[in-house]
Amino acid sequence: MKMGNQFYTENADSKVLAEIIKSGKEGVYQKEILARIPGIHRSTINRVATRLEKKRLIRIIPKGKTTKYIAINNAQINIEIGSYIFGNEFVTDFSLLGREGMILCDKLRITYPDYINFARYRQLFEPKFTEESRLEKTIFEFANQIGAFIIYVFIQAMNEDNINKLLLLENKKSKKVSKNIIERENQNRFVTEEWIKNSISLNLIQMLWRFKHVLEPFGLIPNILTKEGSEKRKKLGPYLLDKKAIVTLSKAFANLYPRLYYELENIRTMLPGSTISYKEYEKSMVEKSKEQRKCKHEFSEPRIFATSEDGKREAIVEICSKCNYRKHYRKEW
Repeated sequence: MKMGNQFYTENADSKVLAEIIKSGKEGVYQKEILARIPGIHRSTINRVATRLEKKRLIRIIPKGKTTKYIAINNAQINIEIGSYIFGNEFVTDFSLLGREGMILCDKLRITYPDYINFARYRQLFEPKFTEESRLEKTIFEFANQIGAFIIYVFIQAMNEDNINKLLLLENKKSKKVSKNIIERENQNRFVTEEWIKNSISLNLIQMLWRFKHVLEPFGLIPNILTKEGSEKRKKLGPYLLDKKAIVTLSKAFANLYPRLYYELENIRTMLPGSTISYKEYEKSMVEKSKEQRKCKHEFSEPRIFATSEDGKREAIVEICSKCNYRKHYRKEW
């Protein structure tokens, strides 16, 4: 696959969406996007536009022999678009994820009149990777890029200025958020969850592909250009690796994060039994629910199990002596 084709196949969504958004309420014609993004193909724009329309990010309007695209620009969609672009720009090819030196960087960037010391992390810890631990260094760099990205997303999800900039794209002159999109009292919860969901969740599979990409120099990913690699790829599919590769990766991960590896392995090895137990628990709860619906309840005396700080509200529970059904309600004084 040519580099240009790879770029526009895997990075086109954010580029095309950005051009549509920049065109505002008037929208943009397909031929204009072709002119603005050198090298992109008409069929790529069609595929991207279809995906974006399914995600309710744009509207596709046929205009004779051509097509016009308009961003769905309201408070809710602005959050979806902004967070989607942010996450997509981080994980796609020629972006940040998987690029060497994003974490372990010794460079100094001069920004007049100040400067940025990209190596100031060394005040907190000193890396000791060697030529023999190149795989550990690669995993450490990648893991910290993802971890740092998620923490940054969390911080900005709680940043009122960041959220307001996205919400107010609908009407820059207005300082109010349209209540028909979201009630004011639920706004903070909504925008935080949308920002996190679209920045992280929608890009998880792309993160896996980027991880496989950084592992290629270590011979852990089948080379489909060779006969052996092509056969292995057909056997394992696009995601799975052979046992030797998994053992090598697990060993490197355990060297970096011994305590976390130990705890996660315990959870993973118990999954078959835990899954069976959970299914049995679910089944028993369904049966219990059926019994409780048929039961002619005999409730105990009301009991207080919680009281508000001001003492004006109490949470009350009554328990059926026959089926253990619990009836909850509140009293206010």
